[in-house]
Amino acid sequence: MNIVRYYLALMSLIYWSAVIPFWLLIHPFIEFWRRLGYRLTYAINFTVMAILGAVIFLFRGRLLSIEFGTSYFLIALAVLIYSLAVGVYFKRRKHLTKAILSGLPELAPEKAESKLLTEGIYARIRHPRYLELLLGLLALAFFTNYLALYLLFPIFFAAIFLIIQFEEKELRARFGKEYERYSERVPRFVPRF
Repeated sequence: MNIVRYYLALMSLIYWSAVIPFWLLIHPFIEFWRRLGYRLTYAINFTVMAILGAVIFLFRGRLLSIEFGTSYFLIALAVLIYSLAVGVYFKRRKHLTKAILSGLPELAPEKAESKLLTEGIYARIRHPRYLELLLGLLALAFFTNYLALYLLFPIFFAAIFLIIQFEEKELRARFGKEYERYSERVPRFVPRF
């Protein structure tokens, strides 16, 4: 179990630490990236992600030096939280295409259909993908029980909040009043009952 926790923590640290900068580089500078073109944008940003992943891999010994052992209570909690993330995933994937996930409508509006998602889970919460990611990372932190992942979670949470600010600004520019009305009636993460 220790080796499973270790490699899962390492892969998680590499993945999540690379994903955060990708969107933090894209959203605030969307006009720059549009002018550059989506292919070059992806090439640059994926290169940055690969470099970050390599750096994390090189420093994996230090980053993963503090772990708290196997806790079956935390593993059970992780399974429960991950089940919620998977539930959100199955509801969200019906509406959020791979093109939208990769940012193509933002980077190249002429190449990808651009419609406001308001159906299914999007009728209950505005950002199910980010909720899914937050739940997934929290589950991974509990399952692996490494300090690095516990520290990564609040950083990721803050980064998601920042990314949402940029994304919602872009959605307001793209969809105008339609997005304003949608955001007034649909909360970001926690559905109203």
